[in-house]
Amino acid sequence: MDDHIKETILDKEAQKKLANLKRVKARYQRIKDDPDFKAYNRAAQKKAYDTNPEYRQKKIDDYYNNKKLHNDRSLYNWWKRRGRLNEFIEKHPDKYKYLCSVNDRYRVKFDVGDDIQITSSANDISEHTS
Repeated sequence: MDDHIKETILDKEAQKKLANLKRVKARYQRIKDDPDFKAYNRAAQKKAYDTNPEYRQKKIDDYYNNKKLHNDRSLYNWWKRRGRLNEFIEKHPDKYKYLCSVNDRYRVKFDVGDDIQITSSANDISEHTS
């Protein structure tokens, strides 16, 4: 097949999927507050949860696997809301290091131009001036 024909076919398929996604989302936005829809959704989810022990166990495992992340992130946000991230980093360097290793968005850039980074060789927190 010609490359132009392939691109045209792929474009049409992508447009169909996008149109379907918009239609489904619009339908959900219309009926999401309907009490009958809520009751049906809750009943279906409860049935799936009760009849599928693997699903239940997966939820429990996910909770325990992510417990440290949720606790550390909650503590980070508590200090951030109060504008005291410097104190968080000083008091809890291990939690800050863990959050930075999980997601780079927790890395703090200070107004004075300093950036606290994790050094890959020593795996400890050190200050680097930009």
